[in-house]
Amino acid sequence: MDLKPLIDKLAADGFGTFGADLFIFQMPPSPRQAILLRERLQGTPINHELPGYYRTIFQMVVRHASYLDGMALAKQVSAALEVNQEGTVIGPLTFNFIRPQTEPVGFPVSEGNLIEFSVFFDVCFTV
Repeated sequence: MDLKPLIDKLAADGFGTFGADLFIFQMPPSPRQAILLRERLQGTPINHELPGYYRTIFQMVVRHASYLDGMALAKQVSAALEVNQEGTVIGPLTFNFIRPQTEPVGFPVSEGNLIEFSVFFDVCFTV
């Protein structure tokens, strides 16, 4: 899945700048506050019976120094990514839905005593 259109949407919504505090696939340890989008390790399944139609999962990770502020930011980013209106166009992709599977879950990151919050999303889109 091409996650760049979603990163561009987050940048347009004021969540940051690609390469500085918005990242795809990996993020460096230096930003104390950052947002990462990653696709699942297995990649996006191809449906040969429905060319151009995709259902997959991606992960959002929010890093922050404060648990409360990080949780609030993770919920804001999660809401900004959510799509419930079929036919929503973001960049070259047309989404049927983007839905978080859970509330953000926090886990400690050892370097810098920071916290990261993770949410997996179900997504259905066409190209």
